[in-house]
Amino acid sequence: MIFIGKKTAKKLRNMNIFTLYDLSQYNPKILEQTFGVMGKKIYNSVWGIEDDEVTIFNPQDTKSVGNGLTAPKDMVTLQDVKNMLSKLSDMIAPRLRHHNFKAKTIHLSIKFADFSHLGAQKTYQQSFASRELIFKYALDIFSELTNEEFAPIRALRICCCNLEKCNQGEQLSLFEDSKKEKLGFALDAIRDKYGIDSICMLNDIEEI
Repeated sequence: MIFIGKKTAKKLRNMNIFTLYDLSQYNPKILEQTFGVMGKKIYNSVWGIEDDEVTIFNPQDTKSVGNGLTAPKDMVTLQDVKNMLSKLSDMIAPRLRHHNFKAKTIHLSIKFADFSHLGAQKTYQQSFASRELIFKYALDIFSELTNEEFAPIRALRICCCNLEKCNQGEQLSLFEDSKKEKLGFALDAIRDKYGIDSICMLNDIEEI
């Protein structure tokens, strides 16, 4: 539980508090006397009480849209990487479309199995939002960073930034024609109803 480290946990055990239920039934005044302000926070947290000011999220304030995933097992082949980049692209593109954003910059972060990191970003003249371009640009960065020779990879993250609102009549890039844009919205609707994994793209399927 947040706020409870090893030292606090030891003190709680000495007070015969071993579970969250024990904590919820304890006298809050004694907790505050023992732990100070933190005692009140611990008690409120176990009851789900929060007095911080609620801030309203405004999509217009969004600076970037990204997702990262840790693989269930280390990625050791280029196909493993492609599968993960494809899945991330499928997660990011609908979020961009939902808020009517396009990006001009894409950043790729690589976390290796030894916990070392590598990353780079590129900015493009033409803005983009399609999963095809997100996947392509992320893979391009990966290839440049690693020359497709790499140690086992634990996690990947793609972040699209330098956002701008889409305008009607905006010139589309080679990969972002109107048919693919409509297809993207159709896929969004299916995944919203049946889940992100209800449809997978061809490069999500491992090579045999």
